[in-house]
Amino acid sequence: MKMNLIIRLIVIVAFLAALYLISLVIGKWIKSVDAGVTAAIVTAIAGIFGILYSQWHTKTKEISEGHRPQKIALYDTFFDIIEHFMRNEREKKTEKGIPNALKKKFEKLNRGMIIWASPGVINAWLEFRRGPEDPNQNTPMLVDSILREIRKDLGNSNWGLSEGDTVRILLKNVDELNTTTENITTRSES
Repeated sequence: MKMNLIIRLIVIVAFLAALYLISLVIGKWIKSVDAGVTAAIVTAIAGIFGILYSQWHTKTKEISEGHRPQKIALYDTFFDIIEHFMRNEREKKTEKGIPNALKKKFEKLNRGMIIWASPGVINAWLEFRRGPEDPNQNTPMLVDSILREIRKDLGNSNWGLSEGDTVRILLKNVDELNTTTENITTRSES
């Protein structure tokens, strides 16, 4: 690991040194050329970079839009799972184990996460999956984290949303999350 870092640093320094030397040569050449020609060259170079950036941006957007339907289907599976647990909680149902249909949805979700989810969604999902290992984990807030990352991945802004707002939408009583959070905090402090 340390060796990789050293090699990366050497490559970066060598690249920057080469870039510096090239800029010196170009700078001397530009000074020797007529000012009108220099302005035309600089304009042409700026135009080329502008076109390259525009093409890169367009291609990135096309790829993102192409993945959108798969992501929406994947995240819809996540919502199915969350709604299943929320429905059982509201109806005070307790299930022994996870039903086979729900297990299949978890498998589909995990498979889809690997292919279609952004790194932020994957990290939030992994953190959620670690939840049962830690009794102090705040499950509603972990779900909120996943929902925020999903929104971000689909291009929606989270600006103006408070922590927990996305989960509150799913709750029958929107103030229930405050009580749940306090209970979890109290339980973890005792």
